[in-house]
Amino acid sequence: KCIQCNQCAYVCPHAAIRPAVMNADEKAAAPEGMPSKALTGVDGLDFSITVSTMDCLGCGLCANVCPGNKAAEVLTMKPFGEHKEDQKFFDYGLTLSDKPEVFEKFGRGTVKGSQFAMPYLEFSGACAGCGETPYAKLVTQLYGDRMVIANATGCSSIWGGSTPSTPYTVDKNGRGPAWGNSLFEDNAEFGFGMKLAQDANRDAVARKLEALNDSTSNEKVKKAITEYFDTFERTNDNWDASNRLIEALEECGCDEAKEILADKDWISKKTQWIFGGDGWAYDIGYGGLDHVLAAGKDVNLFVFDTEVYSNTGGQASKATNIGAIAQFAAAGKDVKKKDLAAICMSYGYIYVAQVAMRHVSPTVSEKVWDIPLKKKSLPFSPATGTSSDSTREEQRQGRIRLSLI
Repeated sequence: KCIQCNQCAYVCPHAAIRPAVMNADEKAAAPEGMPSKALTGVDGLDFSITVSTMDCLGCGLCANVCPGNKAAEVLTMKPFGEHKEDQKFFDYGLTLSDKPEVFEKFGRGTVKGSQFAMPYLEFSGACAGCGETPYAKLVTQLYGDRMVIANATGCSSIWGGSTPSTPYTVDKNGRGPAWGNSLFEDNAEFGFGMKLAQDANRDAVARKLEALNDSTSNEKVKKAITEYFDTFERTNDNWDASNRLIEALEECGCDEAKEILADKDWISKKTQWIFGGDGWAYDIGYGGLDHVLAAGKDVNLFVFDTEVYSNTGGQASKATNIGAIAQFAAAGKDVKKKDLAAICMSYGYIYVAQVAMRHVSPTVSEKVWDIPLKKKSLPFSPATGTSSDSTREEQRQGRIRLSLI
């Protein structure tokens, strides 16, 4: 009775539930007893929901969110011992080949489509039913292979980087989020420094490419360089253009190409994220957050707005709602919640999105997660890209976002 909506995988805090898509050969090679059915919308493929029984914490969010589960007939919680052997289905699902036709059909900017993408955040130390990790996991499914993350000390550093392990992972190409943790009070500046360093290194590479373009007669190299600069600040397009450029430089083999390839990690456009809770964003780190957003650089700030200081015992913050009972507000908070979104919107060039997983489709839609803005645009006026004749600095002003959950 599964309708293949993928909402169970979407809300799983630990990435322990994942859809698996198999072609005929993969289905034939699957472990005996692996449940599957034809994938709706794409011929020749089979669909299965797999669960890592060794990593599931039994929170029940999947059973609660399942739209067809009103009679508890689709997804039900069972004792671990009854399904211990099902781990082999999950493990097999991790070995399956990529299916680009699935994303062509369902897209990456949909709830269903996003969950076919690999999560670069998995099996964290978060509490059962955590309300923060599903959002962080979703961001990595959309941008994980090109993310740089500055993280504020708090819950997101406990589930995100408890030594000696980390839940952030890499794909088969060795790519994944680069993550660093900062102090509670200066995380926005920390992430801003990361962004400025990336810009400086990319600009150095760009100057070398411009010089090579002027001196070389290699048409493949010249074409690759032109395409690279045309997509310089368009993350998705530049990723493919960068790969083609690297290939052309490797084939060229000239001294100038070798010098550029020594810094090839800086060629492609990365996406800079700054993670933290409301204690950081609304209170202690607000000055830095305001400064970074006002600077007009291409950075993305994500606020896990739990409306209290979650990591230190539930103390009231400026994000706490009026009347709410919390530590230091035992009789109910007597002033209203700070409207951080409105403050940021007042600048006129910051894209602000407030998202909640209970509003399923808007949370993952491309309108929320992938709207590039040019600094000279009208406030919140989307542009699909950046013209090739604009300067790199003009392009770089493109996308400033604040996301609150």
